[in-house]
Amino acid sequence: MPPPEPRSGHEAAGISWDNRWRCGDLATCGAGQSGLPHVGVLRPFGSPQSDEAVAGLRAGLHDLGYDQGRNIVLDVRYSGNRPELLPALAAELVALKVNVIVTYGPAGTKAAKEATGTIPIVMGRMDDADAHGFISSLGRPGGNITGVSFQSGDLATKWFEILKEVLPPGARIAALWMLAARSTSRA
Repeated sequence: MPPPEPRSGHEAAGISWDNRWRCGDLATCGAGQSGLPHVGVLRPFGSPQSDEAVAGLRAGLHDLGYDQGRNIVLDVRYSGNRPELLPALAAELVALKVNVIVTYGPAGTKAAKEATGTIPIVMGRMDDADAHGFISSLGRPGGNITGVSFQSGDLATKWFEILKEVLPPGARIAALWMLAARSTSRA
């Protein structure tokens, strides 16, 4: 079956996306498909042809027994490196009534958070989620956002305290730190 035609507004904006990841007839893919988990993915970069993160998500879901069209729906939206398009794409996923939104980076997470306060958001590739204002604290994140957050700045001291406890007395520790590697796009 040929891939679905992109919607005119998105095609005009130059956004490439994986409109529906091969679940057959488009009428059976969206929110009307009862009983199947519906996962929305919001990507600020990448494309369907070269997106290793989404390929990994699909492979992981497959390993857990979830296959597109059989027992799960996966809707992926790409902003084509245009962060100003993320709020509209997040709103579209909310309108599709997805069960969960998977985001990557602060810009996608911010757009999803602003689009919904009830649909769970799973963030990936995030540094300091609390500094971005996505969670209340590490101990009690609150809200509808969960996921992986590299809290290296806040936890570095604790990591060294734990290392000192498990290493023999007199052991030396060296750490390399590259501040420029941290995300510069604060939400």
